[in-house]
Amino acid sequence: MADFRKFTAHILLTAFLAASLSGCLRSEVAEPAETGGIGRYAPGERPPETAADVESETAEAPETDSGNVGYTPPPLDNKPNTQTSETTEISYKIEDGKYVYTFSEPDRSRMNDTSWLSSVSKALFSDQGEDASGSWYFGKVKRDLTTGEISYVWDRSADTVELIKQYGGIYRQNEEEKVCYLTFDCGYENGYTDPVLDVLKEKNVPGIFFVTGQYVDTAGDQIRRMIDEGHIIGNHTEHHYNATGLSPETFREEIESVERKMESLYGYTEPMLYWRPPQGGCNEYVLAMSEAMGLHTVLWSFAHYDYDTENQPDYATALQKAKEGLHPGCVYLFHTVSKTNAEILSEFIDWVRAQGYEIRPICG
Repeated sequence: MADFRKFTAHILLTAFLAASLSGCLRSEVAEPAETGGIGRYAPGERPPETAADVESETAEAPETDSGNVGYTPPPLDNKPNTQTSETTEISYKIEDGKYVYTFSEPDRSRMNDTSWLSSVSKALFSDQGEDASGSWYFGKVKRDLTTGEISYVWDRSADTVELIKQYGGIYRQNEEEKVCYLTFDCGYENGYTDPVLDVLKEKNVPGIFFVTGQYVDTAGDQIRRMIDEGHIIGNHTEHHYNATGLSPETFREEIESVERKMESLYGYTEPMLYWRPPQGGCNEYVLAMSEAMGLHTVLWSFAHYDYDTENQPDYATALQKAKEGLHPGCVYLFHTVSKTNAEILSEFIDWVRAQGYEIRPICG
């Protein structure tokens, strides 16, 4: 337990130092978080020395793959793929080489009287340690790039993972299949979203882009490309506040403000059923509000330090980290402010497919 506390204390320090480096909002225009949260980070990059140092249940590693070098991905077809949940039905199909989505309208009637939320726990996840912000960190997965063997060095506890699933959230998705998902956080435009979109278009790969209100206001060309080229637009809230301390009324406004802007500026009326908690701030209270809003909370099972625009990882290091993180159902988090992400994306996609993996929309 003492070692675990030291580890979580190190995470807290790391997060504090990283707060000003977040790729989600420019510091000179960002409004302060109402909660005083310390900013998102990727502490999965700093795992304990051994799995025993974390008091959590480690997932059993799935069967390994040997690389399947030379794998050719199947062509796009028109076969529909549907996923259902208690709150929404989400489907997609591929028409003329483009992903087309159908989202049901969310029922938000439970948010009209939110007194029931007073009985929902605001405590941190049981395995969160001493990080008072509740910022999400992910389990440590290590892939041997020679053999394809996957090791789950340590993972979030079973009760945390189950709680996320209970409220329709996503940590990993379809873990029994060789699939992964590319998700991108967009706080402001830094010149690299277009190169990312170019690669996704060339490779026929779907992505989901989580946009803040600031991004919606200022990145019109990129938003239009995302819509026109068959990507899902996810909600990253108006002001990027840590949601663990928000009132239900403020939370709803943070979500619906982005939705209104998307409709008024771009005529985008599709329900935005996926959202990503700013700064990774998440607990049962946040999950419950999200479900009541008809939203799926999308966390991640891979991220790296890509959001510091003044200290970008080099190409080889970033590519290797991304490769080593590949596992069944992996949800990748990338920031579009990153020059390196834009550079490695094409080679990374080719490599993922060469391992026999399919890259799907987050609803697939």
